Order: sequence, then C-alpha cells, then structure tokens
Amino acid sequence: MVASTSALVHLDTDTTIGAPEAEHPAAALLADCLRGPTGWEVPVQVGAGSIQLRRDGSRSQDFGAEGYELDATPDGIGIVAGDDAGLFWGVQSLRQLLPVAIEARTTVTGVDWAIPTVHIEDHPRFCWRGGHLDVSRHFFAVDFIKGFIDLLALHKQNVFHWHLTDDHGWRLQIEQYPELTHRGASYTQAEARSVVAYAAARGITVVPEIELPGHALAVLAAYPEFACAEGPFHPATEWGVFDDVFCVGNDATLAFLRHVFDEVLEIFPSRFIHVGGDECPKTRWAQCPKCQARMQQQGLANEEALQSWTIRLFDQYLAQRGRRLVGWDEILEGGLAPGATVMSWRGVEGGLEAARAGHDVVMTPQTHVYLDRKHYEGDHEPGRLSVSSLENCYSFDPTIAAMTVSEAQHVLGVQANVWSEGFDTPAGAEVMIWPRMSAVAEIGWTAQADRNFADFVGRFRHFAQRLDAMGVAYYRDRAIWG
Repeated sequence: MVASTSALVHLDTDTTIGAPEAEHPAAALLADCLRGPTGWEVPVQVGAGSIQLRRDGSRSQDFGAEGYELDATPDGIGIVAGDDAGLFWGVQSLRQLLPVAIEARTTVTGVDWAIPTVHIEDHPRFCWRGGHLDVSRHFFAVDFIKGFIDLLALHKQNVFHWHLTDDHGWRLQIEQYPELTHRGASYTQAEARSVVAYAAARGITVVPEIELPGHALAVLAAYPEFACAEGPFHPATEWGVFDDVFCVGNDATLAFLRHVFDEVLEIFPSRFIHVGGDECPKTRWAQCPKCQARMQQQGLANEEALQSWTIRLFDQYLAQRGRRLVGWDEILEGGLAPGATVMSWRGVEGGLEAARAGHDVVMTPQTHVYLDRKHYEGDHEPGRLSVSSLENCYSFDPTIAAMTVSEAQHVLGVQANVWSEGFDTPAGAEVMIWPRMSAVAEIGWTAQADRNFADFVGRFRHFAQRLDAMGVAYYRDRAIWG
C-alpha cells in the first residue's frame, strides 16, 4: 500500500540516522548511499534521528518476513520493520524515492535532496528472490560481481546464486587442491569472503554452486584420477554436455568432493548450498568397473539410481553440518534426497513433481527466466537459443495453476539465471540482464493480482534513468521504448 501527497521532505547536512545499533548494516548502507553524491558525512547514532530505522519484533506478524513500513512527514522519515531484512528493503525504497542523482559516483551540487511525503506498507510475496550468474564460461571480476549485487539489492532481491564451477573453468580457490585454479582466472578465498560480506551488508545471501556429479571437465583436467576413463582431459571451450564426469565409484573422488565442501562451507555461511546435479551423462558410469561395483554394493538398479545415491550422500553431508542441498531438477531422477530443494529449470514440471512430494522448490524455468535467451527473434539480436521477451518473462507466475494450495506453499520463490556462453564483457552481460531482471524482481516481490505489465513498462522508463546514472548498460526493449 502506498499513499502520498505533493509535499516534500527535505534532507540536508543536518540529517542524521537513528538505528537500533551503532553498527547496523542498513543504517551504514543508507549513510554510504547519501555520502557518495552529496559529500555529507551523515552520522549514525543509536536511538533518534531525522531518518529513523527501527526494528520492532512485536509487530513481526503485522509486517510479515522482510516487510516494512516507510513514513515520510515534515517531522522526519521513519522506517520500521520486524526484522533486519525489512529495514534493508525500506532503505532501498527510500533510495528509489530520492532524485536519480543519488546514484552518481561523484559529488553532485544544486540538487534538492527531497522525497514526497508518503506512507508505504510493503512486504514480499516470496522468500527466495534470486539472481544467478555463471562465471565458469566467462570470468567476471570482483568489482562487477559487487556491482551486480548492488543492483540485486536495489531490486530487493535477496539471493545471489554464484555458479562457480563447470566444464569450462573452476573459479574458486581450494587450498587443498591448488591445481584447480592454476589454469585459469579464479577468485581467491579472501575475494570470495569479501563478496559474501558485501552481499550480507546489502541483505543478500550468496549461494555457491559446486557442480557434481557432471560438468566436471575443469576438475578432471587438473585431477584426472577422479574420472572413470583415462585422460588427459581439457576444460571445455565450447557449449555442450560432456561424457566425462566424476567417477562416483571411486572413494577418492568422494573424498575430494567432501574436502572441497569442507572449505566451501567455511567461506559461505548460506543455509543452502547448490550442488548442480544437472546434465550428467551416464555413458562412462555404464562402462566403469568402479561405478558398477558401487551400484552392486549399494543395491542400485541403474545409473540413474547411482546419481540419486550420490546426491543423497551429499544431502546427508550438508544436513550433518546444518545446511540444505539445492540442485537442478535432474536430482529428481532416481529418487529425490530427503532434504533436497529443487530448482526447476527445464520447465515447471520438475517443480510440480517436487512440491507434490513435499519438497521445497525454486522456480527458474528456461522458458521464461533464462536471461541468456534472445529478447526477440533475429540474427542480430544479442543472446542465444530461444527467445524470452520481457513480456514473456514478466508473465511468469511461480505458483502454477496445476498446484494445490498446499503444493504452492512449497514454492520458495523465483530466480533468473544468467549463463555466460553468449557474452564475455560486463556490458554484454548487462544488456542481457536488464530490464528482464527487473521483471523477475517484481515477480518475486509483488502479489500476482497486483502485477500489470503496462504499469511495469511505464515505471521502468523512469527507472532506466537511475541505471543511466549508475553507468549500467541495458537492452533498449521495444516494449518500453517502441
């Protein structure tokens, strides 16, 4: 709910921020946002301030998880929420009410830093509102990753899914296995920790993805002893699905993966850890004496059951450490691990099957929210494979009509995926991402009955000025600009 008048509430050099704690991250984020273009050192203090951030746990039921109220009156600006996440999103709404010049990276003079008097009551529809980025096919520097996180936060998205490993490259330093990152660009553990901290200071959880049991060529190039067949192996240089995968009949392979996750869990505090589980050919397993022996030892009927056994093994590993496994919808094949959460990407059917079995689901179908797809048909259009227009993307409802009420309750939310086969520069990535990621953010936040594509188009025309001020590239979609 939003109510406003034409009166303005002004901010100036006397502005102060009152916060629940002196080091409150939402208050620090707001102070930094104001400092950039204005040059003001806005003090953060415990208690009262002309901008008041207040956490009120007694009203959590009123707000709902991540919900907030924002009031701007001539007497000051107040944001109140039942939890810290709500304060983050209230700060982002305040930021969007300020002039576009707030996004400038240098000091701007002559701007009336003011917002309208307004009352906003707001809360998200879903608890998982994600943006995914593949850095295996093409590597993106930490500065770009942090900029992407800034934009997710501006859109009140709360999950950054970091696709760190695949056939083309392993991108995270693992101290016990240094050869993994000797052959290509990668993030040090210190850099990864800095990304996690940066995201947390903006209300975002980083979910790492370490692929298994398929998409393993980059590992096998460095450690061929973890393959079923003899090497040598080489990281992939083209798009595809490749037969050489982890030999899960080999105890040493499983020990390697456990050691990797031991280090990953030290870096990433996320409750969810993504293990991939997709596009794993069974050709090598069918020919591998160790994998066949594993199947016989475990009483597994076929290679699909061997994949399920592998996923269950790491589901147990993560559960013992207080974490939850999430994987692409192929983890349904052969039987789903008890604690697993499914990302339904090949369509919505996997999500429906998982929800009917009582498992949580994140909807991310390639038909609607794969942002590497072309915006429109045409040889000169950026993107690859099929088309997913802005309107098609916006039209998606994660709680599909075939679901019962109880099944729909297993839908955690929605996520847009950005695969990097088709671009290799930051600007190339941004043109694929925006404005479609804005549409996905609205799917995740706004109740289905309140969404309207024509209204979204009008609001994005204005929002694009903010992206311009931030130096973000975006696609000039004909649905918006004609």
